[in-house]
Amino acid sequence: MTAFLEKSYIVIIEDNEELSNAYRIILDSQHKFCVAGVYSTCEAALKDLTKTRPDIILIDITLPGMSGIQGIKE
Repeated sequence: MTAFLEKSYIVIIEDNEELSNAYRIILDSQHKFCVAGVYSTCEAALKDLTKTRPDIILIDITLPGMSGIQGIKE
């Protein structure tokens, strides 16, 4: 009997493009994860969170503009 595994949707907020692309490739290669969006700033991600509705947010704490810490509070 195979258990049904629902995918977890992930948003990546990372200003280093190479690193965010690496995260996307690694996470999308796993059957249980789906990257719903990749953003370089908290401001851009916050505008789309109601659309992407992620289960998990992978966030850099040292971002330009709003920091990751402030973004988590928002």
